[in-house]
Amino acid sequence: MKKLKNVDFPLAIAIMALLVIGCSRSLPFPKDCHTVKAKGIGQTVSQTATGATTVATITGDPLIAGTTEAEFSNIPSLDPNEAPFKGKLKLFTMHGTLTLRVYNGKLSPLTGVFSSDGDVVHGTGKFENATGRLFLSGLINTNDGSFTEDITGIICLNKPVQHDWK
Repeated sequence: MKKLKNVDFPLAIAIMALLVIGCSRSLPFPKDCHTVKAKGIGQTVSQTATGATTVATITGDPLIAGTTEAEFSNIPSLDPNEAPFKGKLKLFTMHGTLTLRVYNGKLSPLTGVFSSDGDVVHGTGKFENATGRLFLSGLINTNDGSFTEDITGIICLNKPVQHDWK
């Protein structure tokens, strides 16, 4: 094994430092992922034979606490005991907006039990370039359109965040 000369050692350290600095600037920030556990209380605003719109207030998780607006479309079903749906849900929070594509929606017209999945498709503010998936499940009062829901899942933010909501 050949020993480094005194002149070579400082040069090697300088080259390594330049490589580390250069590589770190070209790498994206690591995702900052958050487990979501929230509650929603909402109301159906309009309902037609083809779909519905809703609004809700979200609490319990500081990252997504705020309000929602959603538009759902019914998916035809041969089973009268199920009402599948899909749509778009937009969360308005103090950190920005988060838009989700809602799919796998299932509603039981008999019991009012519902569930759906939602993938993040767009965000603003701290949610810019966010990724993730939320699962919504709850109960709707089929007489007056009011509902409660549980929201769970993971949201990954693509930029460093000061955890001011904790």
